[in-house]
Amino acid sequence: MPTNNVEWTVSFSDGSGNRYTVTGAGAGSEARLVYSPVTPEESSSGTYSGGVPADVQIPPEKTSELWRRVRALESDTANHAQGRSMGSGSFHIETSAGESRFLVSMGSELSDFTSFITSLRPAE
Repeated sequence: MPTNNVEWTVSFSDGSGNRYTVTGAGAGSEARLVYSPVTPEESSSGTYSGGVPADVQIPPEKTSELWRRVRALESDTANHAQGRSMGSGSFHIETSAGESRFLVSMGSELSDFTSFITSLRPAE
């Protein structure tokens, strides 16, 4: 997790293409989660809906957990995908140290992360 008052962004697109963008301004502070779901018009089936958009604050303890999970997925290169395929997750991290992009293959690690980040937005 970035330190001090450094602005950062973690963008995650889940296996269905729903997008989660989390932004913050340093360690120990709240972050903002914007959830942009896939609509039926955007889905490959023409019927899938990712639900209701959300824009919520995340408390510092959840922000720390988010970073712990993102860094674990980033360092677990054995589960990285070479290309974006259905069910894989796409990550884009921006901090003052630079940018990082990686793909995670479908599996329990990605499923656990998706469950965690989904729990940060309001229930529908």
